[in-house]
Order: sequence, then structure tokens, then C-alpha cells
Amino acid sequence: MVPNLLLSIFRLPTTSEVWIRVVGAIAVPLGFYYIEAARAEATSYFRVSVWGRVFFALSLAAFAVLGLSRWPLVLFGLIDLAGAGWTAFELRRAGVSLRPALLVRA
Repeated sequence: MVPNLLLSIFRLPTTSEVWIRVVGAIAVPLGFYYIEAARAEATSYFRVSVWGRVFFALSLAAFAVLGLSRWPLVLFGLIDLAGAGWTAFELRRAGVSLRPALLVRA
């Protein structure tokens, strides 16, 4: 709800636009989903989250390469990519396939 504090830490331009707050408003419920999925041991949710987080990191890198954003924004993607790697490692250690459920026939 106060994005300019975080933006200034990463030396990104501050903003008065509402869109960054919209993203924050989306991120909070997503955090709730992760907590509930962990409590329910919903490995299928975590499996698909690995692919979503890789997509997110690659998107942020592409935005920087294309000049649509500044490079410090890529740090957020790298942090999320590290989390995705850790999640993938733990899923594999538990014997869970990383193949997205979207690609598996019922």
C-alpha cells in the first residue's frame, strides 16, 4: 500500500499511479493462498507455482531487456526464481513430479 518506499530502496522511480497498488492488492491474497495450500499440503498448487514463478522471473527480465523497466526490477524476479528453485527441489525430494497438471490428462 506504500510502494514508493520499496521503489526508492531499489532506486526505481516513485509513482502516484494506482497500478502498483493494484499489484500489491493482488499479491496479498496470493500470499493467503500459499499459506492455506501449505496447511493443506496441496502439492499440486506448489507444482504449478514453480512454473508460474519461472514465468514471472523471465517476464521481468524481458521487460528490462526490452527497455520497458529498469534492471533493479529483475531482482524481484531473481528472488522469486530462487524460491521456485527451492520449491522444485523440495517437491522432487518428496517424489512429486514437476510436470504441470495442465499438461496431464485426467
